[in-house]
Amino acid sequence: RPLEMAKMTGLPAITNLVKTFTSATQIEVALNLGDAPLTLGKEADHVAFRLVQEGITNAIRHGFATNIEVSFSCQNQGVNIYIKDNGFGASKLKKGYGLSGMTERIEQLGGYLEIFTKTGAGFLLSAWIPMDREVS
Repeated sequence: RPLEMAKMTGLPAITNLVKTFTSATQIEVALNLGDAPLTLGKEADHVAFRLVQEGITNAIRHGFATNIEVSFSCQNQGVNIYIKDNGFGASKLKKGYGLSGMTERIEQLGGYLEIFTKTGAGFLLSAWIPMDREVS
């Protein structure tokens, strides 16, 4: 379990993660929590945290992004998560272990992850994760 989530869960843990990335890298990560509730439920919280962590890490490490936007919005008893960066992008998508694993985890919960990229235009990760029944 990630260290950041040991003390916090849900969106507070994600907020803390974004602050940690920003202070460690000096790269601006804008976070918009929209109308998302503080918790999405135990499983959904964990998967959302990992998605944001993986998305930001990839944007910095592989795309050399200098600006990253993470946004949440509620839809159909779930949450949309968008992670957009201004990095290099790619002409062809090649999923590594991180994104393949994220896709698998999200699909196990009944959600989906779509990845869009274009050379010179960065990446956009678009996910929908259903909230645990007790939350929605």
